[in-house]
Amino acid sequence: MFLHGFGSSLHTWEEVAAALEDGFRTIRLDLPGFGLTGPDSTGDYSDTRAGEVLAALLDALGVARAHVVGSSMGGRIAWRFAAEHPDRVERLVLMAPDGFASPGLDYGKPPRLAPLMRLLPYTLPRFLVRAGMAPAYADPAALTEARVERYHAMLTAPGVRRAILARMGQHILVPPEPFLARIAAPTLLLWGEKDAMVPAAHAADYLRALPDARSVVLPGIGHAPMEEAPEATARAIRAFLIPAAADFDF
Repeated sequence: MFLHGFGSSLHTWEEVAAALEDGFRTIRLDLPGFGLTGPDSTGDYSDTRAGEVLAALLDALGVARAHVVGSSMGGRIAWRFAAEHPDRVERLVLMAPDGFASPGLDYGKPPRLAPLMRLLPYTLPRFLVRAGMAPAYADPAALTEARVERYHAMLTAPGVRRAILARMGQHILVPPEPFLARIAAPTLLLWGEKDAMVPAAHAADYLRALPDARSVVLPGIGHAPMEEAPEATARAIRAFLIPAAADFDF
């Protein structure tokens, strides 16, 4: 089960999922508040609510346990899900997950919204989408016009921009260590060496806190390895999952 990052959609996993479909059933979704899923009817965008939605989805699909792969915000939702629903997660892959405090983002405090963000429901020109996406790619050529167009289309889907503002206003960072310590699933930390958004050095925080974790750094890659280097990303994920695949009932 693949969980995308903030402002993204299930399309971000397209090439990686295709590369893994010969050995695994793959599940991709637009998380509530993004893409074609649109706003959550409850108005609740907490990580706990996200976990409830994921558990209900697995139930609806008849999946008892899954490997869970999450990127950035989706990585944080993935490790929270693994901590709160340990019986549902076989193995966990965290790609540049967020969750630890960083400059400008403290524990226990809601983020301060820039005044420009409050205009989001009313206007979102493509050049702003491109500017916001550019730091995620080490290779500028990976940010194609088709990719910008897809992100723009998903971000301007009905209700998405207001949902994004609601999510940002509700998000209060909590110390992750108590949750990470409860994760029983073997965990792979997968990072791009040139990640300018969540630097690869942050892997050390997770390695200290997780009971069973290892890390892989992809050279020359930025914050979105699944888009910038899908083949290398799929190889790293497959190499991590295959030891469990023989006994994995999916």
